[in-house]
Amino acid sequence: MKKFLAILLLFLIPALALGEDSERVRLWTSKDGKPLITAKLDTRENSDPDMVFLIKDGKKWKIPLASLSEEDQKYVNEVRGKIASVTDGINRDKTRDKTEDDLRSEDQYVVLIGVNKYGSPSLEDLKYCVNDMEELAESFKKNGVPENNIYMITDDSEIRPTKENILKQIEDVLGLLEPEHQVTVAFSGHGVTV
Repeated sequence: MKKFLAILLLFLIPALALGEDSERVRLWTSKDGKPLITAKLDTRENSDPDMVFLIKDGKKWKIPLASLSEEDQKYVNEVRGKIASVTDGINRDKTRDKTEDDLRSEDQYVVLIGVNKYGSPSLEDLKYCVNDMEELAESFKKNGVPENNIYMITDDSEIRPTKENILKQIEDVLGLLEPEHQVTVAFSGHGVTV
């Protein structure tokens, strides 16, 4: 899961660092002020710091950074700086992830809530919410979370999924936690306010 999140973050770095600016199409000009191309900066390509990679109509263009106008060079360096600061933050977090990776499975707690049957004319019953939570529980077990650290609240469980029961179960689990513990709460059902 952490590998998936790391890969997802790598694809999102330009968007995280730049917001809409990473999608900005601009007119790129040469050092002597002549228009070169209207394109957007390819923020994912950083294999050569002396080159700028641009995208126009799905095609990639490679231009030496030094041949661009001072304004364009400044823009490229600002964008690269923003991306580097986000990347550095992720790399710093990797050292913290070592302790997360070392999190003992007995230090993980899970509260899973699945509601299929609502017993209300205004809310249609659902079919797969309980099954989703049962599958998720199995996934946690396969990843080493002890069964007695997984709390299920479903239509089929001893504890019924009412507002009071859900809040009490979460409160009870939070009461078990120490600073090194981790808790995951997942809900599958209608998105209603109770």
